[in-house]
Amino acid sequence: MGLFSRIWNIIKGILFEGVEKAEVKNAGVVFDQAIRAKIDRYHRLRDAVGGLEANRIRMETRLNELKRTLEEVESDLRAAIANENETLGPILLQKKQELETQIPPLERELEQAVAELKDHMQNLTMAQADIQRLRQEKERALATAETDLLRKEIEDEIAHLSVDSSEMAALDNVRQRLDKLHGEAQVAKKLGETDINRQLQSLRAESRATNAKSDFKKLVEMSKAQAAGGKVEKTLGPKE
Repeated sequence: MGLFSRIWNIIKGILFEGVEKAEVKNAGVVFDQAIRAKIDRYHRLRDAVGGLEANRIRMETRLNELKRTLEEVESDLRAAIANENETLGPILLQKKQELETQIPPLERELEQAVAELKDHMQNLTMAQADIQRLRQEKERALATAETDLLRKEIEDEIAHLSVDSSEMAALDNVRQRLDKLHGEAQVAKKLGETDINRQLQSLRAESRATNAKSDFKKLVEMSKAQAAGGKVEKTLGPKE
């Protein structure tokens, strides 16, 4: 294979691939074209069937006319025989024979036309049903394609978010920083509570020491007061 042929094959492959993608993307248009083609074929077939039906009607009309004429000739012939009319009798007999010769082939031709018309009517009915099936297939295919496309877009979006999304990466980073900040706040809270407890304990200890000193001073003063009271009583006591 020459270089030009190989290049041409590549170009054809690219073109065909592009056409196939375009056909899939515009599936509704492709379906419509196929439906129109089937409708055109249906119309041509219907016209042909119409011609066959017209021919059948002509043959049937002709056959009925021949049969009526034969009945008239046979009636006239019977009258000529009864009247022994040697002038009209032979003519009527000859006419009768001619009609009897013409009618059977026409009957066979009409029977064949009826059978052929029946076959074509079946084909016409099948073509009509085929158009209806294709329309239903179009509706189902487009509905399914729309659902599949939406599902694919969702799956692609999910895959993009879980693997390549910078927004999701930023969100994860913010979550980690918020968690860290919350942890630091909890630690600070615990440390603060511990420091307050220590301060309260120190304050309570100082308060107890102050209260103890105050109480001790009161006891000392009370003791001095009691001692001073005893001396007064001894000085002011009764004389002997």
